[in-house]
Amino acid sequence: MAQINKTTFKDTNNTYEHSDELFDAIIDNSNDLDFRAPLFSFPTAGGGISSYATRVAIRMGDFVLINIAGTLNNSSDSTKTIGTLAEGYRPSANRTVKVITVTSANLILHRDATIFTNGMIQVYTQTHEQTLDMTCVFQLT
Repeated sequence: MAQINKTTFKDTNNTYEHSDELFDAIIDNSNDLDFRAPLFSFPTAGGGISSYATRVAIRMGDFVLINIAGTLNNSSDSTKTIGTLAEGYRPSANRTVKVITVTSANLILHRDATIFTNGMIQVYTQTHEQTLDMTCVFQLT
């Protein structure tokens, strides 16, 4: 049985329970690492990020790890499309995943990102945020 860990986020004072089972599954699938390019297509008009520092998607068996970092186009508090995953990296059903983001103010924020079956990745950002550094892991099936 997996040990249950608890993490409390200071900005929301919410406590979340999680186990190491996800990391064990990633390790179990590490022989199936798949690095393919191009992994993303990026919106030009109306996109959420004006320039990218990092765009990485790594498939590990049935799991995908995403890291996206860059400068935000931020004129309002809203949900922004920040990229689209290539086929083979898209979930079989829409996924809402918990992500940790680091903003330009060096705040660590806990929020949701949505990854759609068409590969579109959306995340909510606030006007005062100038940069985004987002990492998440999700299961394909």
